[in-house]
Amino acid sequence: MFKAILVLAFALAQSAQAQTQISLRDQGRNVDFSGASNVKPVPVLTSIPATCAVGELIFLSNAAAGQNLYACTSANTWSAPAGGTFDLGLNLARASATVLTLGSGCSVSAPCRVRFGAIGYQFTAPINISLNSGTGTAFIYLNSQGVLSVASNPLGALSLTCPSGCQVDTTVTGFPVDSIPLWTWSSTANAWDVTGGTDRRSALSAGRQILPSTNVTVTETASSVTIGLASPFRITTSGAKPNCSIALRGALWFTSSGTGVADHFEICAKNSSDQYLWNMVF
Repeated sequence: MFKAILVLAFALAQSAQAQTQISLRDQGRNVDFSGASNVKPVPVLTSIPATCAVGELIFLSNAAAGQNLYACTSANTWSAPAGGTFDLGLNLARASATVLTLGSGCSVSAPCRVRFGAIGYQFTAPINISLNSGTGTAFIYLNSQGVLSVASNPLGALSLTCPSGCQVDTTVTGFPVDSIPLWTWSSTANAWDVTGGTDRRSALSAGRQILPSTNVTVTETASSVTIGLASPFRITTSGAKPNCSIALRGALWFTSSGTGVADHFEICAKNSSDQYLWNMVF
């Protein structure tokens, strides 16, 4: 009798142990997690895996808020699904301590597009920006020729590498005035900071206005701005006439005279004695 009880207890223990691991996909039915106090349905990572199978999801914890969820849309291709926020494309993520990946969701079938004036540019593949060494801040932007560019502050503080279609600009320490800002990302001691990214993209920005004046016309279309001279062209001067000098060589001056006195027109020029004088034209 004792042996029978012992064998039964051993069998029950083995059966319980065998049932502690189940496959939700194969054995689960009508799974409901609504009563759970804590659910993490996808892996939480700090870099995008190099490989994936269609349907996989990950949560990239160091991406910009609202741009953390990535889906594998084709073999080894991760895409950022469109969410409730406006997606401007060209998202940036810290793929590793030395690599930032721009536009992880850009592809031939779903390119990331940027418009500069009336000209559109598109990116059909992710771009990796590699940090070789340095401490500072990287400025990532699109220049006026549509070239993806990376600068650093302080000037030359970061040794950077990016592939074809991207350039490292060693002449500026911030976003040029004629550029489209995308991102900044800080680095410390030869590594990209985990939370160093700041999204600089904008849905809409207004540039400086070009306004017409007395002799200047401004004609703007959807694709260009034309600046021209008014016709007829008028020379108007005000205030005291300055002394003619090398700095004003070739300058014109028109004097509007009062009643009974003729107007006169002068040009600043150098004579044979190398003197700079106002010369009466009429």
